Amino acid sequence: MAKPKPGFMLYHEDVAALHLLDDAQLGALIRAMAAYSETGEARTLENDVLEMAFSMMRYKLDHDRERYETICEKRSEAGRLAHAGKRQQTPANAANINVNPNVNLNSNPNINGNINSNISGSSMASPDPRIVALEALKERIRRNEQ
Repeated sequence: MAKPKPGFMLYHEDVAALHLLDDAQLGALIRAMAAYSETGEARTLENDVLEMAFSMMRYKLDHDRERYETICEKRSEAGRLAHAGKRQQTPANAANINVNPNVNLNSNPNINGNINSNISGSSMASPDPRIVALEALKERIRRNEQ
């Protein structure tokens, strides 16, 4: 059997029926539901109205318990399989492990915008006009400083 369920659910769709009970009846029903959820044993309730309400709730409690146990079993099996896979890692198959040496292949060239005006030939693309204007401005400043 799976581990004990940590609690039980009370669904909004059932609240309308619970409003028909007085506080004493509601308390007795909730205590009976809690006891049934923990132990699986149904209490004998004081009247037929509570017995009927409990029988409707009991169906949902049983359904939720079965669903909880199914989920616990699936998670337990997944954990066993994952653990078994880790245990089977031996030196013989350790070569199958992917190693990423984290090599950085980025290169950042230093581009400064200097243009050599001595280059001749029509095979070169024409320089960016902004760079030409910048070089001309630098030349004028140099002349003014002399």
